[in-house]
Amino acid sequence: MAHYDLKTEQLKEMAPKLRAGDTVTLTGTVYTARDAAHKKIVAAMDAGDKLPFDLDGAAIYYAGPTPAKPGQVIGSVGPTTSGRMDPFAPRLLDAGLACMIGKGVRGQGVQDAMARNGAVYMVAIGGAGAAKAASIKNVEVIAYDELGCESVKRLTVENFSAIVSQDSVGGNLYTEGVAKYKKDCAKRRTGVRLRLSKNFVFRTASRSKPRFRANLEEKPRPADTFFLPLYKFRDTQGELPHSGKRGWPGPCSRNL
Repeated sequence: MAHYDLKTEQLKEMAPKLRAGDTVTLTGTVYTARDAAHKKIVAAMDAGDKLPFDLDGAAIYYAGPTPAKPGQVIGSVGPTTSGRMDPFAPRLLDAGLACMIGKGVRGQGVQDAMARNGAVYMVAIGGAGAAKAASIKNVEVIAYDELGCESVKRLTVENFSAIVSQDSVGGNLYTEGVAKYKKDCAKRRTGVRLRLSKNFVFRTASRSKPRFRANLEEKPRPADTFFLPLYKFRDTQGELPHSGKRGWPGPCSRNL
């Protein structure tokens, strides 16, 4: 993993060299466009109409900024979920788009288009839109004003920070991170030992209906060991005692 301070004009050259996990600060021009704007851009491509901006070597930030308050250049400008642009992104990538910035994992079709074109996908921190606004020095609506906050805007950015999430050679920070997490958990996992009472009910964290009810009067058995790090346990007589946060068993062995 490495860090790069880049001008956006360098993205066409540098995108194929960036790898998942690299951190980047961008200075230059970035365009905002969400799914409604993408739909219009693709329709313009199909019709042979002029596009709002030159896609060759461009960077698109999946964001819809809020209105600026007095004295501000722009309002909150956090990333939106990138998956909504997946149906349109391959067309734009094949037309020369070099960089996409958003949040969340991309589909295989986008990954394949990135590989074909040497493009890169970066993520910005969700929920930090106000902080992101500090790196934006100028904003100009250039197309589809009728879309309001989802209109296409030209942003002039300075030291806009992002993390390379998926690269052009198949690197994927999401799948790699999950695999590493599972591997680390497997090393540390000891399970939670429960001696079930007849009133014990197993529920998922979403508070759905009980998945099963244990009744030792019907099926006597010794204490069993369960590896259930993502489930919540509730006794019909109240919360079960445990280590860790309320309602969640900690990584320990406990007889109840």
